[in-house]
Amino acid sequence: MTDDRIPPVLQIIGDGMQGHWLTWRWSDRSHPVGVQRLEDLHRVLERFRVALPAEGPLAALNLDGPLTHPDAELALMQDLATALLPEDLLAQLRSREERIQVRVMPSPPLAQVPWGLLPVDGERRLLEVADVSWMGPILPRDIDTVPDAPPRFETGQDLYVIDPFAKGLGAVLPQGVRPEDWGVRGDSHLVGRIPGGRRHDRILPESVALELMGRADWLGLVGHVSHHPDHPGETFFHTSVDRLGAKDLIFDDTVMPSRVAIIACASGVDLAAPEPLGLATGFLHRGAETVLATLWVLPTAHGLDQQVDGAGKAFSELVAGFVSAGHTDDPVAGLCRYQRDRLRAWRDEGGLRNSPILWGAAMALTAPRERHLGLDHGGSQETADRGTTEP
Repeated sequence: MTDDRIPPVLQIIGDGMQGHWLTWRWSDRSHPVGVQRLEDLHRVLERFRVALPAEGPLAALNLDGPLTHPDAELALMQDLATALLPEDLLAQLRSREERIQVRVMPSPPLAQVPWGLLPVDGERRLLEVADVSWMGPILPRDIDTVPDAPPRFETGQDLYVIDPFAKGLGAVLPQGVRPEDWGVRGDSHLVGRIPGGRRHDRILPESVALELMGRADWLGLVGHVSHHPDHPGETFFHTSVDRLGAKDLIFDDTVMPSRVAIIACASGVDLAAPEPLGLATGFLHRGAETVLATLWVLPTAHGLDQQVDGAGKAFSELVAGFVSAGHTDDPVAGLCRYQRDRLRAWRDEGGLRNSPILWGAAMALTAPRERHLGLDHGGSQETADRGTTEP
């Protein structure tokens, strides 16, 4: 007999533009709603940001920083945990015997924090006791009078837009990479700078990209994402002659697959803006329920290999982790399982290839249709999803 019980859900919300308050609540009402003011936040966040990979000429500097040394990385995450996880919440987490679900909606200053890496008991990380995901912003479908029928994930054709040629931007992936090494199915539609990709798709206009995306059951984007200089949460994926952004998706009629992966620099930092308008949010607007993305700038395979020979394989392993997670029954659980595997390798072997400088950036932004605000579910999991308190 299988255990079909819904695991307890812990919802963590960062309140306020400055991120100085944190609230949390349990779906099973095992503990009262918690509220805590966060102290010493600016110092800790600044230390964390300095440790993240940089862009441009400084890109190589942080490939030998705290995130690439086990003791320094653990100390940095313990510093973050001390600032972000109140003792009451830690005690509640330690008391749980079963794996739980944690859903985070951080305030803008906390948008890049890898919550799953925060230690909750000695060296034990949050992702070792929970499957961690990020809650997407409220969408029009959440408040429609009649909600859309939840789409089912079908194992039809997959579309991968892989490293499309973009003027002024180099290749993300090394030469000779093989999509089958990532677990890509043989009947997938591949476009971009990749063996097996259609040559005429090396130049990929936005209109063609949207048309192809609307026909796919699963969408994987691997390439370059840029950010609006004045709006940190506004992101664009480079599709050769155009940049695909949230506005392009929102004002288009194309219905997107229920599952999307964007493997590019800081592709999931939508929540860094008070009114999220990033690419991941755009996909949620157009029908996606789960978008797998990243929290910070990713070093390229070439950059990693320049630092340590063979370390560049970590980028292909990251892509494979996203592909595998996106094709499981529960993509959030699949992504966290991949991260737990990488965490074990990091502890056992260390080294740049195993460091969380890549896999630690992985995140899942979710907006399940079950959180529709006009429905009376009578259950607690959906209440935790939609960010409201049950009467």
